[in-house]
This record gives sequence, structure tokens and C-alpha cells, in this order.
Amino acid sequence: MSTGTGWLSRASAWWLIFANLIPIYGVLQFGWSVGELLLLYWLETVVIGVFGIAKLVGARRKRGIPWWTVFSRLPKAVFFCIHFGGFSAAHLLFLREVFDVPELDRFLLYAVLGLAASHAFSFLSNYLGKREFITEDETQFMLAPYGRVVIMHVVVIAGAAMVEKTGSTFPALLLLIALKTVVDLAAHIREHRKAEAKRVAELSDRNAALSEALGLAAQARGVSD
Repeated sequence: MSTGTGWLSRASAWWLIFANLIPIYGVLQFGWSVGELLLLYWLETVVIGVFGIAKLVGARRKRGIPWWTVFSRLPKAVFFCIHFGGFSAAHLLFLREVFDVPELDRFLLYAVLGLAASHAFSFLSNYLGKREFITEDETQFMLAPYGRVVIMHVVVIAGAAMVEKTGSTFPALLLLIALKTVVDLAAHIREHRKAEAKRVAELSDRNAALSEALGLAAQARGVSD
């Protein structure tokens, strides 16, 4: 990780932690139960999908590519919208079938906006700030949301099932929030470390190719002289 952008990565991680603490206020102030937490985390899934689309459309193979090349990625973006949208809808139906999931209220909406702000800051600091959009493999931005969401919600649903069995007490709900936060933070760190390693490897390959080309050019000049 470069020193120039290291503080951005740390800041985005801390913002993620802070945003994930918002549900504690909901539990204490508004008496949230498992249902509210599951709805909140499902809505965060939608937020992750929206930023996945933005990352896919904004990806480019090198700097200086004209902005209108984004239109070439629109078919992939439409496919992702349909597929991820269907995945999210099926997930919500499952949650409503198994758990007592309430309707969206005002403070739940505020909590969603807090989580969305965390993802927005990560998008600005990592995707734009660290130029993660420069990649040879734009498909990764279609696949990344699935891996993060599936792991997160397996843990959340398992935790929610345990909370319902033991009763929606504050310690049990706090444990559920803590589990989700730890899994989310681990996925965040892993995603951006992988992106950084891939970016460094691609840059190294380009530098090696450039050095080889310069070497061949120098040899050609030497022969001609």
C-alpha cells in the first residue's frame, strides 16, 4: 500500500466501523429487534450493488481513455442489474418468510444512509483515490458484490437465528451487530488489498514491457551506429 493513500484506506475502514455501530442506537433508542437489523443489512446489499454498477461502468484498462467508452460496458451493467436485482429480491422474500421483517421506517432510512455514506467514502478513497478503476479485468466489479454479500448474510442469518432462539435481548443483538461488523470489515480489507496487489502487478508488467521496448530500441540504435 502506498504511503500517499494509506491514510485513505484507514479512514474508509474506520468509517465502515462507525457506520456499523449505528444499529446499536436503533436497538437502544427504538427497540429494534432481529427483523429491523435484517432489513437494514438487506438494504445495504442494494447499496453495495449500486456501487458495483458504478465501479463496473467506470472501469478502464489505462489512463487517458475517453469518457464515452463507458457505453461499451452498459450491456454488462444491465445484465448485472437484472441478475443482482433478482438475487436481492429472492433474498428479501426468504427473509420475510423466515423472520418477522418490518416495513421501512424513518430511522431505518437514516441508518441506511449512514451505511451508504460509508460505501461512498470507500468508493471515493479507494476506487477513485487509489485508481482501482484502472484494471485489465473489469468483470471483477461484477463478481465482488456477490462474494461480500453472501458471506456477510450467511453470518448475519445464522446469528439472527441464534438471537431468535435465545430472545432478542440487548447482548444477543449486540453480538449480532459485532459479528456483522467484523465480517464486513474483513471483506472490505481483503477486497482492497487484492485490488492493490493486482494494480501493483499490472503496473510492474507495464514497466517491464516498457523497459524491454527501450532496451530493444537502444540495441537497434547501437547496431545502426
